Amino acid sequence: MARDYTKFTVEGLGENLNKRQLVFTIIKDWIEKNNPSLETLQTTFPDELQGTKGVIRKESEVDDPKRFNMKQPLKIKKGMHIVVSNQWGENIPGFIEVAEKLGYEITASNNSTNIENGTDENDFIKLNNFQLSVPFPAGIDKIIIRVGNSNEKMWNDLGEQIIVHYDVHNNAIIKHNTYENEPVFEFLDVWEAEIPDTYLDFEQWMGEIYFSGQINGEDWNIMNHGGYIDDRLNVSEELEKALFQNFTEKKMFHFIDEILNFF
Repeated sequence: MARDYTKFTVEGLGENLNKRQLVFTIIKDWIEKNNPSLETLQTTFPDELQGTKGVIRKESEVDDPKRFNMKQPLKIKKGMHIVVSNQWGENIPGFIEVAEKLGYEITASNNSTNIENGTDENDFIKLNNFQLSVPFPAGIDKIIIRVGNSNEKMWNDLGEQIIVHYDVHNNAIIKHNTYENEPVFEFLDVWEAEIPDTYLDFEQWMGEIYFSGQINGEDWNIMNHGGYIDDRLNVSEELEKALFQNFTEKKMFHFIDEILNFF
């Protein structure tokens, strides 16, 4: 059975929203219309809707910033700032039920991904917007991509790096972790690593980019930092050229951004 990716439309507020965007959009709108206290907000959107981490926390009291939308705190009564959980998974139906009782009209659309070669489709997410510019050399099937945060971002207690296993032939990312609480952690090792809102802010985020994999049974790897090659092993000129044409910094931004928007 194809893996299902549901997008949501909230009448008058937004279209093509993933789960975390849906929750944030509705809570933000409800706050703007009602100016609630923290107690009222948590009564309206109780913690059990999300599960173990809760729906809303005071920005100053978050002990696990990777699981909340720290980039977009919301202001409530008495000038208090709160943040909204970005971890939903299978808990979204309960939130939708509450939101609909509050008067929000929500519709869902399902998009399936198709993977060639008969592979279990639950193990892949096929990309739609990102496309390779040039083909990779024969023998390159999977590329492990590690995109590091800048030192400044790591000092702010954000994720150190995002790790993606990329299927060259299917233009898809591959599940490489199992038995995780959230689907996103099955595909990305440290998905909460900060990325900028726009490409114009990109230099504030980018650290090292490390590519690795196998070709003809041999390990290969190459590291790029700020446009300079820091290290390499068994990387041909053809492979290096394909890597840095397909994954320029700007393309890497859009690559990661598309992946995050699946969850």
